[in-house]
Amino acid sequence: MLFPKPTGWIFFTLSWQMLQGAVYEFTPDDDQIFTACPDKPGTNGILDIVDISEIILEYNDGVVRVEGNMTFIWEDVKPTDRIEVIGEILKFKRGSWQPTILTMRLGDFCRVQYDALSPWYPVWTVNVPENERKCINNFGHTIHYRPYNVYTAAEYFINLEGRHKIVVNVYAYDENNMKRPRSYCFELIGVFAKVKKQRSM
Repeated sequence: MLFPKPTGWIFFTLSWQMLQGAVYEFTPDDDQIFTACPDKPGTNGILDIVDISEIILEYNDGVVRVEGNMTFIWEDVKPTDRIEVIGEILKFKRGSWQPTILTMRLGDFCRVQYDALSPWYPVWTVNVPENERKCINNFGHTIHYRPYNVYTAAEYFINLEGRHKIVVNVYAYDENNMKRPRSYCFELIGVFAKVKKQRSM
């Protein structure tokens, strides 16, 4: 199974591994992985921030193989801007999307994008060559990923079985801490399935 237009960097939302709990495997609905949020008409979601046309992602038995190049194409920001990222996982329950406790707010994403202590570093940014490690607010910059694997199963301490939606909002603030006019939102919808019984405490 081949996904023609995936991205590696947003897989940090799948890597919040917990010390205790059950292992769940996530299967996305859409081969395109992330889509624009429906409440932001006129935007293309992640495709307004990065060009992922040269990334190929191949899925095989719970492992996603990632390789290729990604170029930052966010035009209405500057390298000095502060980037805020807010991510959350919602669960489809009783006919609507309900919040879960899995949320993340990064007030200065550029400061931690390549932090070795971050939960996404082992599954994403460690695979960016050190001399190419610039933030997503550097228009025109290209990073060349070292080929790597992403495992679709992770361990969580809450029950994640069922249909879920991962939503990521991205905002930029100028040097005066004024929010840029445009913000972007993208989402990933799919199903978490338990693959291992919960471990004893």
